[in-house]
Amino acid sequence: MVTPVRCAALVLLPLVASPQTPSRPAGAIFSFDSSTAPTTPVPPDRLEAVTGAAQNVTTIEDRGAAVALLTKARTQSNVRSRPYRLKTSFRSYGSLPSDGSWSMEDMSPAGLIYRWAAQGPGYSGVNLYTDSTRGLLFSNQPNLVIPTRLAQVRSAIFFPGAVNPNMAVRTASGVLDGKEQTCLLLSRNLQNQAITGSRNWLEEEYCVDRATGLMTTHSVAPGLYVHYLYPSAPNFHGLFVATGFEIEQAGKIIVEAKTESIADPPDAKDPLFSNAGLTAIGAGEVMSGPTSFADMMPPTTCMRAKDPSACLATSTTQVVSLHGTLSPDGQLTDTEVLGASDPNLVQTALTRYSTWKLPGNRAQPGTTPQTHEIFVTLRVIQAGQ
Repeated sequence: MVTPVRCAALVLLPLVASPQTPSRPAGAIFSFDSSTAPTTPVPPDRLEAVTGAAQNVTTIEDRGAAVALLTKARTQSNVRSRPYRLKTSFRSYGSLPSDGSWSMEDMSPAGLIYRWAAQGPGYSGVNLYTDSTRGLLFSNQPNLVIPTRLAQVRSAIFFPGAVNPNMAVRTASGVLDGKEQTCLLLSRNLQNQAITGSRNWLEEEYCVDRATGLMTTHSVAPGLYVHYLYPSAPNFHGLFVATGFEIEQAGKIIVEAKTESIADPPDAKDPLFSNAGLTAIGAGEVMSGPTSFADMMPPTTCMRAKDPSACLATSTTQVVSLHGTLSPDGQLTDTEVLGASDPNLVQTALTRYSTWKLPGNRAQPGTTPQTHEIFVTLRVIQAGQ
């Protein structure tokens, strides 16, 4: 059963700021009829550890344990918690302009000093924050747009791991690669609706290895999984940095990433941290963590009926999950299908967002134009017979 469609609501969600970089702006969640979660099962996947029922977290003690689990998992491998120099390589497989071989380097000697550079298909960028300029971004690319695969890999490395106060939490046990996992299922803006059963389309998922306490998988939406690998994780000042990770989309490995090295950074006075030859782009970061958008298409027949509620009461819900990049001008680009409960609705979803723009995404004067990795969960309501 579904309830009548309500108008869209905007909820701003704070993201956790890194001690090594300027504060990140808020992400955004939009929802039509946010009180109703789809009951259509999510597609099976080899990396989906939650195959049975999950339990709702309802007590102070249980929520505290869930938050501590995820915080510890993130803390154990968060290179940004101290000065570092991280080199990463990855190869992506697909049909996007940014698919191919990439190299990337991130370093921060202290405070607000932070430099990252990347090179890959159609992109060669150097981006720098200096202590003296207090949060201004300098770059060798005046028209700064982050390619989709680069944004996706950077999200996987730097942005997972937070339970916000407005998130509902469920826990579940699972097994992945023969190892026992504790998994958290997080959902936003469901107006206290209790989700039951296994994972829902509107839930983000984290799985943590019970033996090591390290994060095994992160899935923002069903159909996309970041699988962190630790066969010989280097111990960097007490941190266990993943030796690499894979990103799977719709059952296929789309990215294979490798940690080439993790070491102490050069001194803050090193020429690498000089902004000579770079252009001031704006104040703030060039990208933040993934953004989720929940949308709904009501059936026209019900909206025109004398009694829409009675019509909707006999309706069914199908779901299409999409992934893409939100450009600085608000355009959704490089859209990819992660999963669909009814494959016949895939084209409907792609057409719906082919010219779609996110209102209010345009940067204000003086701010850094931002690129976002975005996930769309489209619920298509089909009228009953």
